[in-house]
Amino acid sequence: MKLLPDWLKIRHVLAGIFVVFWFCIISLPVFMLMLAMQGELVWSPNEHREYRVWLIMEDDQRGLGWATKLPFSQTLDQVCSTNRVGFMFWRGNNEQVNTEYCECYSYDSGILNEYLGKCDDL
Repeated sequence: MKLLPDWLKIRHVLAGIFVVFWFCIISLPVFMLMLAMQGELVWSPNEHREYRVWLIMEDDQRGLGWATKLPFSQTLDQVCSTNRVGFMFWRGNNEQVNTEYCECYSYDSGILNEYLGKCDDL
């Protein structure tokens, strides 16, 4: 026995997607206000993963910068992470300055101790 017809199930799914989309649109001004007041937003779900957005408010340049730090490899004594940095300028030099690099650190008991170098060098 069918409780709901197929067209009604699709309608509920579409309504749920619309509610999630609408919540994202409504919360966008709150995030922009937080960014304007604090100058940066950082989210770190764990110690080796980080997402960061910041405002660039220099005399000759205005824009946004963002960076992500994601784990590349991890052993018992070393952690390597890939870092991606990007910029979007609405005033100033608009050339592509986005970059990506990898760094390794010694790791002991949950503490990053010492910079070991680039991932390519190890």
